[in-house]
Amino acid sequence: MGLRQLRNSERKDFKRCPLRWHWRYGEHLVPISFTTGPLLFGGLGHLALAEYYVPGKVRGVDPVETWDRITQDLWDIVKVDSYVDDDIEGTWEDARALGREMLTYYREHYGDDEHWEVLWVEDQFKQKIPHPIALRSKAAGMKVPPRYAGAFVEYVGTVDLIVRNHETGLIEYVDHKFMKTIETDHLFIDDQNGGYLAIGTHELRKRGLIGEKEAVRVLVYNFLRKAKHDTRPINAAGKRTNLPTKEHFSEAIRARLLRAGKDPRKVLTGKETKVTLENYAKKLKLTVLGEESATQPPPYFHRERIERTGAERNRQIERIAQEALVMEQFREGQLPIFKTPTRDCKWDCSFFDLCSIHESGGDLAFAKKQMFKKEDPYGEYETGALSPKLLRDR
Repeated sequence: MGLRQLRNSERKDFKRCPLRWHWRYGEHLVPISFTTGPLLFGGLGHLALAEYYVPGKVRGVDPVETWDRITQDLWDIVKVDSYVDDDIEGTWEDARALGREMLTYYREHYGDDEHWEVLWVEDQFKQKIPHPIALRSKAAGMKVPPRYAGAFVEYVGTVDLIVRNHETGLIEYVDHKFMKTIETDHLFIDDQNGGYLAIGTHELRKRGLIGEKEAVRVLVYNFLRKAKHDTRPINAAGKRTNLPTKEHFSEAIRARLLRAGKDPRKVLTGKETKVTLENYAKKLKLTVLGEESATQPPPYFHRERIERTGAERNRQIERIAQEALVMEQFREGQLPIFKTPTRDCKWDCSFFDLCSIHESGGDLAFAKKQMFKKEDPYGEYETGALSPKLLRDR
């Protein structure tokens, strides 16, 4: 057997629930049926942005165009009304429309990101990680015991985007996040993307994409909030406004007439209807806004920047090794495999029904044969395998 591989999704599943981890990465089970959910929505969004942020300074295909194409292809295959996301009230068609709207406003908001020179987009990496004892020994300046010398696990993954930011002068790892809400408080200790940041420098140097003294030090969490755009007018302060009242139209017209040196009393009698005032405002090409609304929408897009030091990046590598060691103890039976149920299981775990059968003492073997098939979770990292996240590789 070759060196065992480890990817971020396995790390996430392991820490979320050891039994879920075992079924996916121990027994290689995946659902037979087509499944929808937040992961599918975000996965399609990643595909659209991967075709847009191509290597270099020039952008590729408009993400809206890619989104339309891939969601139509998927729709043609599925041919059913089904929810694509628990956060979206409606059908698959509603989710398609939402994604299109999000990506349209995303380009409007950020333009072409001219300051980003793309170095790496949705590309795979493989990096050998030493045993935790070897890492601790080296950190303490001690000789590594022979039994712990060499690689312990091979860390593999697919990085969303690495860019040279010509505004900051830094090399930055960009991670796209399609989320219901934008939360940032936990990101400083987020080890999922921190692991990629720790590996990125080595990989880019190896490929000759950055200099020997350059490093990937910054994480940019590129959030796109899954919500329909608020179409209410925006005032000079950038705030959404309510519908203008009759008084707002009257005051705006009066102000325009005064600026033109005209007597408003000869035009406005105070008996005009709102419709009459609206039409007159249009004739004067006036934009009339109402009062600033008390309810403002949260940001639709946000880029949270986190810079990590060399010591912090080394800590990430050590954590990867530690997790791999504990996983090995589970595999060898030194630790019992248990489950960690939460209220999120129903929507965030494809093994929810199987887990329910397991909990009730039902026929687990039969359920596995009927509901699941086997698929190597590391098949995409085999030599010559195509990246699942790049349409242009197809």
